Amino acid sequence: MEQNIKKTFYCLDEYLESDFDLQKINILLLNFNKSKINDALMTDLCSKLRESIDLYDLRLFLSENKLGQNSLSTLGQELQNLTNLKYLHLDLMKNKLSDEKIKTLAGALGKCQKLESLKLYINENQITNQGVEQLALGLRNCINIQTLDIQLPNIGIVSYNLKQLFIPLNDCANLTDLDLGLRECQISQEIEINSFEGLRNFKNLKNIHLDLYCNQIYDNQIERLGKELGLLASLTSVFLGLYFNQITSNGFSSLIEGISNCKSIQALRLYLGKNQIGKQDIFLKNEFKKFQNLSFMILDLSSNLLNELKATQLSYELKQSETITTMVVNMVRNQIGYQANGILQNLKKAKRLVNLVTFF
Repeated sequence: MEQNIKKTFYCLDEYLESDFDLQKINILLLNFNKSKINDALMTDLCSKLRESIDLYDLRLFLSENKLGQNSLSTLGQELQNLTNLKYLHLDLMKNKLSDEKIKTLAGALGKCQKLESLKLYINENQITNQGVEQLALGLRNCINIQTLDIQLPNIGIVSYNLKQLFIPLNDCANLTDLDLGLRECQISQEIEINSFEGLRNFKNLKNIHLDLYCNQIYDNQIERLGKELGLLASLTSVFLGLYFNQITSNGFSSLIEGISNCKSIQALRLYLGKNQIGKQDIFLKNEFKKFQNLSFMILDLSSNLLNELKATQLSYELKQSETITTMVVNMVRNQIGYQANGILQNLKKAKRLVNLVTFF
């Protein structure tokens, strides 16, 4: 079996002047953050990259450079020329990238037909919701993509354009792992818009990681998210980061009710701190009993409005689970005080529970 050859460079000049036989490299890591790369140096970098004809795994870190108008078109063209490329990690943070530049890059990535895994970090640029939509339209042509990790925090995507992100990506029929960083993207309560429309159409999705911290997500949108996830028959792992939103007990109950319809889920991680859960009673109607394969759960409800009664209601629902073996429950900075013993005793009664970690 042919051995993979990996090479790492941390200095652009060292890479450009290297006499190493780059044709032999299969895995290449280029960490050129803060290297003052402009259009001319990008041309030099891509010319050198062309020597690695057998490259299938490229990790290219280019944050905080000076990428000009032609840099992304040059890079995109070279990525297309790497005909064996399957795994790409591209870090372009803090480069003042515009919508037009992202459109150019997305069009090029869509032509990388063998690409199976893409990590794209474009935080802290000058991208608007139009750029996000163009990104999705380009990536929809990556028909073999299985793993997609896109970090888009601090972009004014808003509810409508979040939908415009999901729907084009439905064309990626082989997608099994989806990770979206959507912190502070102005996703809010728009009653007539289902922000998460299109999620249900990822028929082969197994793992989803949504970072939705610091938006303005209310109960109606969180209910829609639960329903969309509940329709994904292949889903085995869910991570939802929902700190600093506007979710109440009703939204939390609706979220659990929706997700419980997905019978294949094995791991559930819900981070719901800094919301308004506990403002009303929590009624889940034995939803945790509906999970047929759930074995691992993290439930972070720190800094909400839970008093002893509401927390006890929730613990009673959690103990109905017949499948959870490991449970982590965080209820610090609520209104429970020193009355957590009854809650703890309820949690311990879950039928198959082996490991329990609690914070009160």
